[in-house]
Amino acid sequence: SWRVLDVAVAMAYALITSYGRGKRSISAACAVLRGFHHKYPLTSEERNHLRLLVACRLVLSVTLGNYSYKQNPENEYLLLHSKPAWEALHFIWGMDGKGAGGNTAEVIESAFRVACDNINVPAESNIPEFADISFPD
Repeated sequence: SWRVLDVAVAMAYALITSYGRGKRSISAACAVLRGFHHKYPLTSEERNHLRLLVACRLVLSVTLGNYSYKQNPENEYLLLHSKPAWEALHFIWGMDGKGAGGNTAEVIESAFRVACDNINVPAESNIPEFADISFPD
């Protein structure tokens, strides 16, 4: 459904936030996913496509940013997300020297499953806990 696209876009940008660039990019994406899934549960089919959809958004971001920069090379602001987006794309797509996929991809898929399946919500706050998905990349 279209809902999965919304959270995929948010997760893509979470990967390249200052928290994400601080080598906690998957934790940032998982936190967005957990909060979204808590309020708007995704189906298993939607969850199975998350990594691909996040990667697609990152590709779109770097492509449009590069195109815009080529049209207006004086505007260096257009490159602000370029390097972090490329780094996130390489990371999330599992380009770890083992081909497209590899161990990194499996770990990311597993982290996304944990973000959705292990939601602990204290009754007094109704806000999901996130400590179990806070880890370095």
